[in-house]
Amino acid sequence: MNGSNDEVVSAQLTDKELLLQFREVEKLDKDDKHLIKTFIDAFLTKRFRSWQYSFKMSDDNYIREQYQALKYSNEQFDKNVLFIASGALGISFAFIEKVIPVIP
Repeated sequence: MNGSNDEVVSAQLTDKELLLQFREVEKLDKDDKHLIKTFIDAFLTKRFRSWQYSFKMSDDNYIREQYQALKYSNEQFDKNVLFIASGALGISFAFIEKVIPVIP
């Protein structure tokens, strides 16, 4: 880094400790620099996604959506149980009528 670039970076980075750490990273070999860049990129990506998600849906909206999904699931379950029970009742009537003899 030359003097003018160093001054620009110092003016943009207000955290002196972070600036010193970046200066130390500059001294590392190519592979270590790549590793540091990968860690920073992964951290920032994860942070951005969690930040983005938190603004998309507040806790109240998330709870409301989960409640609606649970309610829908329960309704579907009830419909399916009623359907199966109706079928079983029909089979029972058919069994009684065809298999069991009627005694007058």
